Amino acid sequence: MTILAVGLLGIATMFSTGYTDIAAGGKTTAAIEAARQIMEDIRLLPTQAAFTNVYNLNNVDTTNVGSLPAAGTAERVIAQKFRYLMAGTASQATWGITTALVTLWGASANVTNTLFTGQGQITVADVGAIAQTLARVTVTVTITGRPAVVMTSLISRL
Repeated sequence: MTILAVGLLGIATMFSTGYTDIAAGGKTTAAIEAARQIMEDIRLLPTQAAFTNVYNLNNVDTTNVGSLPAAGTAERVIAQKFRYLMAGTASQATWGITTALVTLWGASANVTNTLFTGQGQITVADVGAIAQTLARVTVTVTITGRPAVVMTSLISRL
């Protein structure tokens, strides 16, 4: 009986550890999906607007409403979407996230079903030999207790 009890106790602790690991993995997956979605939106930006507008996303931080690009721009909508992906409806009014925007984003914003309240940042650096011909865009998602997710891509002007 004692051997069986010790064995069952060991198995029982594996279930709680497994559940914790699965929950943490789910948060990491949601962070990766949020970073991937924003990177995809940024990648499409040069075809929607002038290439130089990519630089307006430099230093966007989802915890600082003051880092929003100018109103009425595609870059601002990307920053608002990033905030929505990171925090759901929290601070929706402060960030100017309307119901129309959420509807526009549709299924791509469904990552908010797994809220993880993290921080997202975008940095854009000019890496071309000629100014503003090649930009390195980095999207970082940080969640408490998990390693940061960092995605970097190069975007060029033709």
